[in-house]
Amino acid sequence: MDIIFLGAQARRGSLYLRLKELNSARETKSGSCEGKESYRCNERTGKSEETVGRENNIQLNWSKTESSLGHFAVASKNYDQGRLDDKVRFWIEEVAQKAQLSPESRILDVGCGTGSFTIDFTKDISREVVGVDPSRGMLAQAKSKPDSSRVEWIVAVAEYLPLADGRFDCIFMSQVLHHITGKEAAVKESLRVLDRDGKIVIRTFSHEQLRQKPVFRFFPEALSSQLRGYTDIPELEAILTHHGYRSVHHYSYRSENYMLPSQYIEAAEKRWWSMLGLLSDEDRQRGIARLREYIRKNGDTKIRNDDVFTMVIGKK
Repeated sequence: MDIIFLGAQARRGSLYLRLKELNSARETKSGSCEGKESYRCNERTGKSEETVGRENNIQLNWSKTESSLGHFAVASKNYDQGRLDDKVRFWIEEVAQKAQLSPESRILDVGCGTGSFTIDFTKDISREVVGVDPSRGMLAQAKSKPDSSRVEWIVAVAEYLPLADGRFDCIFMSQVLHHITGKEAAVKESLRVLDRDGKIVIRTFSHEQLRQKPVFRFFPEALSSQLRGYTDIPELEAILTHHGYRSVHHYSYRSENYMLPSQYIEAAEKRWWSMLGLLSDEDRQRGIARLREYIRKNGDTKIRNDDVFTMVIGKK
């Protein structure tokens, strides 16, 4: 483990049309209902059991994602305000260096959100970048940004990517894995769409890093749900290795940062961060009350709030 200290034209069409095309291609390759005894078939639809199961699982994962999608539909317009200190350029260069990217590298940003990282990848890192996210609201914000036409934007869930096998050299996932219902399915899909020797780069929090965050002093109800959602680093590395990634390793990062209590209140009220936006209204208001009490006693003085992240990299 390395510890690094930091310094102070989109395609049209629905997900289901894409999946229909993808499944059609797969059935042509692996066997459709007609004339194949190895696939049990649905006589009414003419689809193989494999395809029917896949489509049912897609619908199931979409339904399980609805609560998160509801949050992001509300948060999308103000989402970037809560990420003004994301140091996007640093992370883009770090990914390029650690994943050994070149201008010819094909990059897939899974859970791309409003596209801050996605668009930046196109500036001098890669000529082919695709951004995938299940939230149409987030993608609408991404498409409204300068240079967004350089990116191909697709509405999809990570567990079922409507993309060709072996299309990409690098998959980037920034603060998204904890939102994914089927993490292992997403890992298997990432392997499918990566080319030989391709790399997955996951930017996330370890459980230790989560526990260090001062926001949970005021919103303790959020910590348990975050620990459940975030896969801790040893387990994440084990999942990647189990499904076929090799030479899996990680890097830990920390940079000094501060926030005003009033900024935490604004983040909670405007639901900038999903860890607060997905809380119940009651729990969120309790946290805001704690912050106001802190301000009453101590003033609106800065609280140490270091940026801490872990980047996990696996090679196919």
